[in-house]
Amino acid sequence: MEKITEKDVAILDDILKQLVEKGRVHSDKLKPMKKEYFSKFGEFKSTEYKHILDLVTKYGVGRHTTAESKFVIDAIPDRAKEVQEKGGFEAIFKQQQEKERREIETSEMEFNKLRDEVIITKWQRKVFWFLFVFTVIGSILGIISFLMQVF
Repeated sequence: MEKITEKDVAILDDILKQLVEKGRVHSDKLKPMKKEYFSKFGEFKSTEYKHILDLVTKYGVGRHTTAESKFVIDAIPDRAKEVQEKGGFEAIFKQQQEKERREIETSEMEFNKLRDEVIITKWQRKVFWFLFVFTVIGSILGIISFLMQVF
């Protein structure tokens, strides 16, 4: 599953803003992600932005087309506006982090539950036979006492 990273949020929100305002984003209008000389050229920019393009497509905000060494992102207007109104990709990123936190918390709770069950099982195994023998002896003595009183 493609995840949004903290670095991606600003770039995605900028692209989203341009998609809502203009309806289209050209690769020429995007800043290079890395500060290397080659990042200014289209084919390098296209590989740098591959992850971003996949996320834009995944969340249904736009469709990208690649021609030669450049790419264009066309907006899906209703969906782009809806995502922007709900807080943009920053809100999606926060939801993603919250979901991951809950999953970690749940797995920790399951682990603690299993550990506690193991401890209880060990305790039950050690104490069972002692209590069983004690109960059998008590029952026998109770039956003998009852029979002595009746006869």
